[in-house]
Amino acid sequence: MLEHCLEHFRELVMCRGDTALTTFYYRNHKKAAKLLVEHECINWNKLEDWASQRAIDISAPGTVLSEEESEHFCGGLEQQGKLC
Repeated sequence: MLEHCLEHFRELVMCRGDTALTTFYYRNHKKAAKLLVEHECINWNKLEDWASQRAIDISAPGTVLSEEESEHFCGGLEQQGKLC
C-alpha cells in the first residue's frame, strides 16, 4: 500500500493536473479505486523553455524599485491607508 501511495505522490509531482479522474467502485462492500486511468505527464524541458523565455532579471537596473523609489511610490498609497 505504501508503494502505491508513493507512486501516486510521484505522479502528482511529475505530472500536471488533467481531466483524468480517479474514481471508485465497491468491491466486497468496500470502496476501491479504479487505478487504470491514463495521465499525460509534463514535458519538463518544454515547460522550462517556456518559463525561461518569460523570465526577468530582477537584478537588472530598473526592474525592481530602489528603496528611494519605493518610498516615493508607496508613500502616497500608505497615506491613503493602502498597502504597497
